[in-house]
Amino acid sequence: MLPTAIIVFREVLEAALIVGVVLAASRGVPARGRWVCCGIAAGILGAMTVAAGAGEISTAIDGMGQELFDAAILFSDILILPWALGHGLAFREGEGPVLPKLRATFAGCPGATDIAILPYDPSTKAFIACSGGHQVMAVALAQPADSWAVKQNPSLAADHMLALLDVGKTPVQLTLKPDGGQVFSANFDSDSISAIDTESDEVTRTDTIADGPVRGVIGSDDSTLWIANFNADSINLWSVDDSQPEGGVRTGRAPDALAFSRDEHLLLAADAHSGDVSVIRTQDRNGPELFTLLPAGAQPNDIVVKAMQGKP
Repeated sequence: MLPTAIIVFREVLEAALIVGVVLAASRGVPARGRWVCCGIAAGILGAMTVAAGAGEISTAIDGMGQELFDAAILFSDILILPWALGHGLAFREGEGPVLPKLRATFAGCPGATDIAILPYDPSTKAFIACSGGHQVMAVALAQPADSWAVKQNPSLAADHMLALLDVGKTPVQLTLKPDGGQVFSANFDSDSISAIDTESDEVTRTDTIADGPVRGVIGSDDSTLWIANFNADSINLWSVDDSQPEGGVRTGRAPDALAFSRDEHLLLAADAHSGDVSVIRTQDRNGPELFTLLPAGAQPNDIVVKAMQGKP
């Protein structure tokens, strides 16, 4: 009885640790509680299924079924992490699973949720939202080995961290001005946005905007930042040059992803909780207004605008 109790306690403890890690890593992610609960339910259902077929598994393949089943679970547990993180997991004949060599790794950025890369060729800098640490990491990107900059300073041939910038609580998304001059951080848990100067790597200001800012987008004129407020069912307009609010517009429930139409006369917002897409006129004579709501599937969380054939 005691050995069985110890095994059960160990398994429950391991499950609790995994759930705790997932909750910590997904802090600030919209609807994380629902996804975690679904994962727990799926785990319980899987455990019951395995328990029901334990006898058949142990006697399969000349009595080696249990060992092979355990090996398959451990193998998948190890490989699912790099696959889920998008590290390009591949299988090579005679070698097995192979991961690409990482250019560089940097500590001190818990809960990395988004990245903004300066629009230069070659790009010189990237900014990473560290939602768990309430900071944004600035990273200098490696320059071509034959470039003038590397010839003058060989250290520029490798990626290196420049700074960790304090912003609001739980930065979940970064919006880069089209000209690359500023990055705006949407700080979900402090209801604020932070402006970062990409040349000096400094936070120039942090302003309260609305409840649960989660996504942002800036038009090609570099003048207005549109922010989706997940918990306020609205989109706010923010003047990039004056750092002042310019109004707002109501949307469906829990607006998340944003995207402009090609001419930027319409702004589309995926409403995660109402299962629709808000279509907003950006240049109405009375200011931006909600034009219509388009039905979508359950919990839409991204938008892709297709380019018209023959158009850039």
